[in-house]
Amino acid sequence: LYKGVDWEMIYVFDLDGTLIDNHLAITNAYLAAGVSMPLHAWGKPVGAWCTAKQHAHKQKVYPKMLERYAKRGPAWPLWMFIQHARILHDPIIITAASEKSAGDALNFLGVANRFLYASGLTPEGKISFLRQRKPAVYIDSDEVYAEHIATESHISFFSTERGIVTCN
Repeated sequence: LYKGVDWEMIYVFDLDGTLIDNHLAITNAYLAAGVSMPLHAWGKPVGAWCTAKQHAHKQKVYPKMLERYAKRGPAWPLWMFIQHARILHDPIIITAASEKSAGDALNFLGVANRFLYASGLTPEGKISFLRQRKPAVYIDSDEVYAEHIATESHISFFSTERGIVTCN
C-alpha cells in the first residue's frame, strides 16, 4: 500500500521548529518574563542563560503565546502520514524543551502526551536516546543539527529544511 515505507523503522521527531512553528511564541513568552532570548540559547538548558524565576514566568504565559503566535511546523504532514499509515511503531517525540513546555506545545497541536518520550535533552542526551532505538529516522527542521545528531547516533535523518534524507 505505501511503497518505500519501512514498517519496522522508528520515526523520532524533534518538537520546536519541526512539529510546531513556535519560535515567536517562545521568544515572546521570554520577553514577557523580562528576558531577551539569545540566539545561542536554542537547544540549550534554560539554566545556562536565564534564571529559574524568569523561566517560571515564561512557563505561565507560554500557552497564551502559543495561541497567539504558533502554527503547525514543517514536519506536521509527515507526522500525520506516519501516525495514520499503520506503521509498526508509533512516531515519537524528543525535545530540548522542558516537559511542561513540550506538553503545552503538544496540547496546542492536539497531540497526546504519550508520544513525548523524552524532554529536557541536550544534543548529547538526544544522541544517547537515539543510539538505543534502531532502526530509526530522526526528523528535525535544522539540517545541520539533524545531521549531527543522526551521524553521532548512527541512524538516518530527515531535515524539513531542504527535504534531505541521509541513511547511516
